[in-house]
Formats: sequence, C-alpha cells, structure tokens
Amino acid sequence: MIHLPDSPSLHVEDLHSDNAPAVVLIHDFRLDRRVWGDVAKRLPQQVRCVIPDLRGYGHSPAPDGQWSMRDVVYDLANTLFSLNIRDAVVVGSGTGGMIAQALAAEVPQTVRALVLIGTGAKLETEDRWLHRAQVLSGLPDTARARQLLDAATYRAPDPHLCEIAASTRPDTLRRMCEAVAHTDLRRSTDALRLPTLGLVGRDDRITPPDLMREMIDGIPGASLELLPRCGHITAYDAPEATADAINGFLDRTGHLLPDFDSKDPS
Repeated sequence: MIHLPDSPSLHVEDLHSDNAPAVVLIHDFRLDRRVWGDVAKRLPQQVRCVIPDLRGYGHSPAPDGQWSMRDVVYDLANTLFSLNIRDAVVVGSGTGGMIAQALAAEVPQTVRALVLIGTGAKLETEDRWLHRAQVLSGLPDTARARQLLDAATYRAPDPHLCEIAASTRPDTLRRMCEAVAHTDLRRSTDALRLPTLGLVGRDDRITPPDLMREMIDGIPGASLELLPRCGHITAYDAPEATADAINGFLDRTGHLLPDFDSKDPS
C-alpha cells in the first residue's frame, strides 16, 4: 500500500459508472475543470470520466504557503485513491500534461496510459514563469483573462471561456506558475514506458508541434497527432477532434475491454 503525504481532497466531476475503466482529464493552469465539458460528453458511456479542479481552482481548496509540482501531483493521487481509481488513462492539457507526466512517474499505480496535449516535459524558462506569476497576480479579472487566453486559442474566446479564465484566483495563478517554474520532467518522462498519445494543434503557438514531437519521440512507442485549425486549448478549439483522438486511443489500448484477469476463472 502506498502512503502519500496528506493533501487536500480535490473537487471532481465523477461521471458514469463507478466500476468502469477510468479516464482522468487534467486542466491547464489557465482554466478549471469546466474547459473539458465539450470533450467529456463525447467520451464513451462505458468509461468513468473523472475531471478534477486542481488545488486552488474552481471548487477545490487552496492550501496556504508555496506549492511544488509534487504537492499538486499528490493532491491528485490521493483524490484518485480515495475514489478507488487505479490504472486510469490520464489526459493532461498544457501544464495539466506536465502534471500527468509527473503522476505517471511518481505514482505509477494510478496511470495505465497517457494522453498529453499541447505540453512538454519542461515548459519555458524559470525566469519567464516567475515573471508571468508576478504579472498575472497583479491584473484585474478582465485583463487577467485576456492575458491568459492571448495566443492560446485558434478561434476567438467566447464569453464562457473568458469567464472561466477570469474566475481563476490571482494567488492560485501565482503559486501554480511558481511550481511550474521549478519543474523539469525531462529525465523522468524519458524513462516512461507506457502507452502514450501526444496531441497538439497545428496552430499551437505556445507549445508548437516541433516541441511536442521532441518530447513524444523520447517515449518508446508513443505517437503524435496534429489537430488542424486548432491552437493550444484543443478542448475549446476542437472538442470533437480531441474526443475522437482520445476515443481512438482508448480503443487501441483496450481500455474499454473488461479486465478478464481480475475475474473469477470459474
């Protein structure tokens, strides 16, 4: 039995059957769980779709003090264990993709396969993230939403997406950016040995396809798919194509099939 440090229980949307194979959707630092709505409704009914708000986002608590990537990962791992979830297909977008990679490396019992969307094992420089943390935490809601979504979408952000971005608390953004600033997963991600799909928008200006390809090429057997007319936030720009890619991956990895090994052979 694994013992992790105590951490807050995350608010989650837990859809479909408790006994079904799990798919976990992890949002980017810009937004909360609501960004996945149009993707989640296109996933098969025979999967358990779990969509958490990361610490400080949406309805999840924001612990005091400085945060590390390990803190964020342990929040998620403890929440999955409390829901009796193991061997999930974990889907992460942007910084959510970093969290998915770290979860697979730190708590491998929770992850059967990965879908990494518009992400990397190391995103930008430490100085740039620390500068972003300072700038974002000082902006009013509307200006902060505009800054968060700048260059992140192919089509113009609609009022719902802007509202999600504007609702993200400044102190949450500051501490999450600081956690990402000090995170470099290149060594642990290169050591991953599990089915992995990379997805990236052809028009992603934040994590361009070449950056994604460099990371995916380091994971044996991983593949990369490019989504046309799509920017960084694929769940917004192309929810149908994003869901189709995830569903195809679930089918190829056999995640929708019953686990016959766990059944009584009699």
